[in-house]
Amino acid sequence: MIILRFKKFLTLLLAAAIAPLGTGTATATPPDDLTITIFASSNKPPEIPLGIKKADADRILTSSGAVELSSEGSANSHRYDGSKLPFVNGSSRKAENAIPNTFENCRANPGGTATLYGLVIDRHTFCRHGYLVARATNSSDTEVGSLLYRETHTGAGINGTREALVSIQLDDFRPVGVFSYASLVAISLKTSSEQDVNPNDPSAPKACTAAGAGGAIQDPVFGWKARSSVSWSILSDPALGAEDERKVDCHWKFTHQVRVNDPANAFPWTSEFGRPAQDLRFDSAGYLTKKDGSVFTRAVPYLEYSRTDPRVKSVAEHIYTAFNNPSSTLPAKSDGSPKVIPGNISGTPPTLVTRLFPGANPIAQRSYDDNRLEVAKACAGIPHNPDEQCDEFPFASTWEGAAMPGGNFSVRYVDGTENGAAGTALATWLGSDRILHNEKYGVDIIP
Repeated sequence: MIILRFKKFLTLLLAAAIAPLGTGTATATPPDDLTITIFASSNKPPEIPLGIKKADADRILTSSGAVELSSEGSANSHRYDGSKLPFVNGSSRKAENAIPNTFENCRANPGGTATLYGLVIDRHTFCRHGYLVARATNSSDTEVGSLLYRETHTGAGINGTREALVSIQLDDFRPVGVFSYASLVAISLKTSSEQDVNPNDPSAPKACTAAGAGGAIQDPVFGWKARSSVSWSILSDPALGAEDERKVDCHWKFTHQVRVNDPANAFPWTSEFGRPAQDLRFDSAGYLTKKDGSVFTRAVPYLEYSRTDPRVKSVAEHIYTAFNNPSSTLPAKSDGSPKVIPGNISGTPPTLVTRLFPGANPIAQRSYDDNRLEVAKACAGIPHNPDEQCDEFPFASTWEGAAMPGGNFSVRYVDGTENGAAGTALATWLGSDRILHNEKYGVDIIP
């Protein structure tokens, strides 16, 4: 709990996964002292009656599973459990599968409100939505008003430029008691990066910045009701990026402030509050189809092949066998121990492989060449038809390929045309999902 001391005092408590609030009736002139308590909720909360004690209202919230959120206004509050990232399939962006990332479609997606972090739909698409409630109590700890509204966030990473677009829409307002349609709401977009030269110096160069976000955008509630949305471009300076790809890890966060706008009482703004920061990565990788781009990184990417897709089915069957019956694959391990072939995103537990771009450096080139050499040795002498090619998994373009000590790989002769199509699909996906050298990803084999 944070207490701000002015002529009046203001307390900011942030809690998530909330509970009930609602309409209620207007009260008389606001009291001299108010405590403003902020909550976040996945679904629209029902009403907490005016006049009840704060402790009773708190019990309603805590019994619904409310948890405290950080009130930090910067974009640095981005810590999360990296071992529990969701898996995202880039094939969802194919023209036949793509769903426009509108505010309406985001709100229709339950994943967008399942956690406070929102949903990375794929590496180029982000969605988050939920409700915020500002509760006002007086010096007697009695509920005297509330302001409820919904926020929806959408985001788009871009292939072809070091830019991303993020947008926010506020709607479904419900002011009660001391809050009214004249009450004020302010929105800011905060960004930060580990690549910032001097994070504490506002004048120092920033690795990622929100274009035009020089200050908060504020409006009374009736103004926000008339405003469709607010959008910002987040831009990245490649000069401040890391490694050959000029990578910039950018944390971005929408923050809110609210204020009881009563002419007779100079109530201050609340501290900044909001849902946790999200992450973008900007890069300039010359070996990708489009050198510059941005992706949302709080998700593990994976490539998908289908065993019934006539274009790649023999390759898909090979990888499926490698995942599910590795001991039956060739070559057998010289020590007779069981194979454990990595890369299965659907395995228990899931496993990943790591991209190897041979042009990155001499060590990478040598490792790639060694993978190819081991595959050629393993394929030699295996009977096959003239129109077949020897396929390997893990791919030669991974650090876990055939030259990795341990012998945990598989080779099989497959239809040559299908092998070529599978290789093209892999190369296209690596480019569109911006899988960089040394970046991990998974493979999923579906029926």
